[in-house]
Amino acid sequence: MKSSLAIDPVSCSALSESAGNTVSFSVDCDGIQDYRNFAPPGSVLPEDRWTYRVWLPAMADIFSRLGIRATFFCIAERLNDPHARAFFERAVGQGHVIGNHTLTHPVMAALDDDGIRKEVEAGHTTIEKILGVSPKGYRAPAYHVTGQTLQVLSELGYSYDSSVFNSLLGRLSLIGLRLLRRDYRHGGIGDLHNRFHGQGPWNITVNGGKQLWEWAIPSALGLGFYGTQHTVLPRAFFYAQAALLLRQGKHVHYELHPIELAAADAMSTVPWLPTVSMKYYCGHRDPVEWLEERLGVLVRNRKVVTLEELST
Repeated sequence: MKSSLAIDPVSCSALSESAGNTVSFSVDCDGIQDYRNFAPPGSVLPEDRWTYRVWLPAMADIFSRLGIRATFFCIAERLNDPHARAFFERAVGQGHVIGNHTLTHPVMAALDDDGIRKEVEAGHTTIEKILGVSPKGYRAPAYHVTGQTLQVLSELGYSYDSSVFNSLLGRLSLIGLRLLRRDYRHGGIGDLHNRFHGQGPWNITVNGGKQLWEWAIPSALGLGFYGTQHTVLPRAFFYAQAALLLRQGKHVHYELHPIELAAADAMSTVPWLPTVSMKYYCGHRDPVEWLEERLGVLVRNRKVVTLEELST
């Protein structure tokens, strides 16, 4: 069934009295294999010894030190890996929330409506079966979200999506990357993003009745405000973006990826990962310290909430 969408901007104060001056954090739990688009043709991907055994546990430790309750967007098939399952069970035990990041993290632009439905539904049911929790939030791989995606989420009873990426310069950088790297296979983020203007949040009515919230990746100074970018760009850029967003007194959401905590051992094994190589080119110090510094800025004088809490 084709979905009809009504999209309306909503002020944070319309969500709840406490939504302003709040901050939330989410982690897209992508592994090394999810960056295979960057690998030179014919490359053999290494065993992922870092994502679930090193980087995500280190991120959870930082959250614990700063009193952060986050949403971990889970690629459901990875729960068959005992290391991944152990991490997510730990996260649930610590009070974090689990979101749906599809079953296999495919190139969503290559799927038809049935393929999108299968990925979202199977991701949901697998998380429920293995972890015993029912996701209420979703983020699309590579931010590729469609009307069909939102239709399926509404049928599953989700309260929000967090896939919209409105940064014009960010989109242009993806186009440039495809032109420079003929081996980079991305597929684009889709046209639905063009219907969202500003920072949001938005209330989406699907087929005239079922409603979802949309929490976009924020933007400032023309670029998206998210962790991977702050890992590779000069430190001053994070502080400039954060100052602009925090000054507005509205809700700020910060998206992270495990690869941001990559250190020298990973760089020597997978030098084609852009985050790893650019990080060292820009001269950033220890990635754990740098992440904790950034998160400390965002939680200072702000209430930490989850997207699930804001969308209830």
